[in-house]
Amino acid sequence: QISQARPSTATTHSKRTAAFLQRAFSLQLLVLQTALEIS
Repeated sequence: QISQARPSTATTHSKRTAAFLQRAFSLQLLVLQTALEIS
């Protein structure tokens, strides 16, 4: 049971990391777009 519980925790962590990276990336794109519009 312990060995089965570990992958799910790792999957949850990787999903959370992916969501964070996606959010950071879209935020960076937004900032870049705003900077391009200003200049």
